[in-house]
Amino acid sequence: MRETKQLDVAIDIINNYAPDQPFASYLNQFFRKNKQMGSSDRRLYAELCYAAFRTGKAIPSSSIREKICIGYFLINTVPSLFFEAIAAELNSQIEKSIEEKIEIVNLRYPEFNVEKIYSFKAKFSEGVNAKIFSISHLIKPLVFLRVNEKNSKRLLKRFDEENISYQSISKTTISVEPATQLQQFSAEGIHFEIQDLSSQYVSTFFEPKPNERWWDCCAGSGGKTLLINSMEPLLKLLVSDMRATILENLKERFLLAGITKYQLKEIDLAKNFDAQLPGYEFDGIILDAPCSGSGTWGRTPELLTYFDEEKLKLYTSLQYTFAKNVSKYLLKGKPLIYITCSVFKQENEDMVEKIARDFNYTIERSELIKGYDKRADSMFAARLIKN
Repeated sequence: MRETKQLDVAIDIINNYAPDQPFASYLNQFFRKNKQMGSSDRRLYAELCYAAFRTGKAIPSSSIREKICIGYFLINTVPSLFFEAIAAELNSQIEKSIEEKIEIVNLRYPEFNVEKIYSFKAKFSEGVNAKIFSISHLIKPLVFLRVNEKNSKRLLKRFDEENISYQSISKTTISVEPATQLQQFSAEGIHFEIQDLSSQYVSTFFEPKPNERWWDCCAGSGGKTLLINSMEPLLKLLVSDMRATILENLKERFLLAGITKYQLKEIDLAKNFDAQLPGYEFDGIILDAPCSGSGTWGRTPELLTYFDEEKLKLYTSLQYTFAKNVSKYLLKGKPLIYITCSVFKQENEDMVEKIARDFNYTIERSELIKGYDKRADSMFAARLIKN
């Protein structure tokens, strides 16, 4: 049976995966080696593998085959010919609510515990509902777009013309389903940024003023710089990262966004970089710190199974070192914006309290940004004022 063979291929993919790289990268390498696979096959194999990963540690003694079937059943809402051939009884009930489907799985597999999808010893930040958070990993996250009001109207009109499902969250924020093809709209000259809802919300911590000098010191893909520039285009911006390739990509992204006035530097915040910033002082520093990414595992669900909690020691060490090394460049009375995409207390509240105590800051505001009930990422942000 063709469907059985496809399921076996997905099982082999998972069995041969070594978690020393993101699963998406591994999957792309696999497809490049197997060019005979069509686009529909590639989509199916990706869906089946991610279905297994989304069960996390909820049913540890089950086979990969069972995890794929359970995950596929819980995640999807529309019957399919593929699933009919693999698990006809489950396929007939796939349109039920997630709560009903969890009960069905529990009857079949008494060991299944939805709260153990996200099973780690590290404590959650205050306010995380463990059960709801775990269940959120069974629902594919949305893609969120940040777009100015003029382009928003154009984009929504095109979505209507193409019968694309969307939600207009605000004048500048739109969400679409994860499989939505967006390249054609960029090609038509409609500019937008893909940026998670929680990441957009972080902007409420910035409060920039005209002509201030700000430093985005762990710029990554540059989303926070683009965000703060949209709030105040008259800022003097320094953007840095330790990865040269990232900085090259930023140049192109900033050009598309119309940002031309900024400085770009390759800086390793874990080392002494005084010679690279002679006489620099900043009115604000954005530290989007390296972290576990535990609030974003709905997009990288393999980490529900493979994340090594020992890595938290490395991340918290980097967070502390980075905060220490950038603090001397911040003017008194000015904000350090500390950000993670983590839900772990030791990377969030505990780290912010340690930074405030050891480097003489006042915590003006801090918040766990819950995205798990909005099909978005969960993040943490704090605004610390230097004394």
